[in-house]
Amino acid sequence: MTSAAQRLSDLDLVLIDTSGRSHRDAERLVELRSLLEAARRIEKTSAGDQEALRGLETHLVLSCTSAPQQLVEVGEKFAAVGVDRILFTKLDEAVGLGVILNVARRLNLQMSYLTTGQNVPDDIEVGHRRRIAEMVLDGTPGISPSAPGRGAYPASIDHVS
Repeated sequence: MTSAAQRLSDLDLVLIDTSGRSHRDAERLVELRSLLEAARRIEKTSAGDQEALRGLETHLVLSCTSAPQQLVEVGEKFAAVGVDRILFTKLDEAVGLGVILNVARRLNLQMSYLTTGQNVPDDIEVGHRRRIAEMVLDGTPGISPSAPGRGAYPASIDHVS
């Protein structure tokens, strides 16, 4: 991690995609936590200021095809590694969309992004409360907020409360 961070230190954004881990494998979660703590230490010491430290975010990716209780259980287990936000995937395959509001509220985490289809990056969008409410009410997860008749939302992240 230290070597990689030094090689990439001049970049504005670095995404670290960790391998999938089971929420029931405590040893692998400890390993993941160590990796993320190492990234935070490196960022804090190499940045020279507190601005970069605030830029480190950990997003937990949850599939909306899973049962709501399983999503909550997974979120609670991964909270120990320092999760900041939730990214919900497969909204286009979900039976119901209300689950994302319920899970985000139960975990008390901000949503970052949603995926609503197979076309990357077109089907990735910011997880705005208003957009989610529209999808729940309309049952149309695949329609982009910039589609005809829909106003584009500003690029910020809402907190579900």
